[in-house]
Amino acid sequence: MKTVMTLCSVAALVAAASFSLSAAERCYQGQPQSQTLTLEAGSVSMLDIEAGAGTMTVEGVSGSHIEVVGKLHVGDPDSYRFELLKKGSKAVLKAYIEEGGSCSGSESPFIDIAIRVPRSLDLEISDGSGDINVSNIGGELSVADGSGHIRIADVDGEVSVDDGSGNIELANIGAEVEVNDGSGHIVINGVNAGVEINDGSGNIDLQRIQRFAEINDGSGHIRISDLTAGSARSPKIEINDGSGDIEINRAEAWVSVSDGSGDIEVNSAKGLTIEGDGSGDVRVSDTDYQQDSNYLM
Repeated sequence: MKTVMTLCSVAALVAAASFSLSAAERCYQGQPQSQTLTLEAGSVSMLDIEAGAGTMTVEGVSGSHIEVVGKLHVGDPDSYRFELLKKGSKAVLKAYIEEGGSCSGSESPFIDIAIRVPRSLDLEISDGSGDINVSNIGGELSVADGSGHIRIADVDGEVSVDDGSGNIELANIGAEVEVNDGSGHIVINGVNAGVEINDGSGNIDLQRIQRFAEINDGSGHIRISDLTAGSARSPKIEINDGSGDIEINRAEAWVSVSDGSGDIEVNSAKGLTIEGDGSGDVRVSDTDYQQDSNYLM
């Protein structure tokens, strides 16, 4: 699938909005300090977010400004970056801890950010740790995350997620989805295109997707419901699974499964091929089933 590409950097800094705060302003008696960054984004097509520890919320809105509200839990005046820059047609937000610093007691420093962007922008997010919530985006979205839950809803463009650990929830996506995940549950509900998942461990639940589902999974249960053909001539579901039960319901697709261990249940699909099954029961209804690796796949 197409990946959101970073635009070539330019030498001239067109505009910048940043804050440099004193130690007292940053961490007064262990309480977070609120700071706001704004940037005119009329000529901007992408926002690149570089964040460290802390929660992140991104919402697409009408208008031509990017607004970032940060809650800074920091102590060392030289320990963090919090700035919003414009470089050509790209905006860059930096919100992370650079080196040691603390607020009160043993609390580690972090920055929570809430971002409002013009809905039409593409987004590229690189995050260290903390929950991420993204909604109402008209462009493409790329997320690289170390740890924390990820929730993405109402995105028109393609979505790519590369995650170390934490649950992932996607809903109402208008184009193809690609997920590379180390551990954590994955729930995807409503994609107007295909889904590709490479997963280490954790359950996978896909509902209301189109054209295809390709899953490589180490361990965890897999459930797929209501896959429609859409514009695909040969809609398909391909699963390569190490361990865990597999359940497929109401799929307008040919299904191919290579499974190490766990039960396989397929109800109302065009056809099922099991290319390898180590252990577990197979239950099939309203589906043409053959245990032949060359069957229609």
